[in-house]
Amino acid sequence: GGMYVFQLFDSYAASGMCLLFVAIFESICIGWVYGSDRFYTNIEDMIGYKPVFFIKWCWMILTPGICAAIFLFFLIKYKPLKYNNVYTYPDWGYGIGWFMAMSSMVCIPVGMIWMIWKTPGTFSERMKKLTTPSPDLKMRGKLGATSPYAVNDAKQKADGKASALTEKETHF
Repeated sequence: GGMYVFQLFDSYAASGMCLLFVAIFESICIGWVYGSDRFYTNIEDMIGYKPVFFIKWCWMILTPGICAAIFLFFLIKYKPLKYNNVYTYPDWGYGIGWFMAMSSMVCIPVGMIWMIWKTPGTFSERMKKLTTPSPDLKMRGKLGATSPYAVNDAKQKADGKASALTEKETHF
């Protein structure tokens, strides 16, 4: 019973393979879709100083590359699961395990395809619309008024400086 099922969940559903798959797409979205320059500016706005410039290359190349290499290595070196290195699961058990793994990984590409399909316009118009941040996305820190990504809002002071967050606004 229970230990066999737990090991299936542990090895397939909550494995590093699924998390690496998500990390690959997440780092690609941050580095290329949202934009490393825009994210760098957001981080600077949040912490109050510029992070090391190398971090942009990490978001764009290093992190997705390392995660993809580890993911491919895992798939190439895959060995079927065994319980206590003795019991070999039946084929239907491996099928359940792969189904659990794929149920969390397939959501990302299916969601992307669905959003591209559902958005009106030509393919290039769809991609531009889906990869452009919302116009109501505001930078609220000290860089808010000077950032090319800042949006003018009613809270912006007359002297061009963005208003600071009040304590009331930061609590949920």
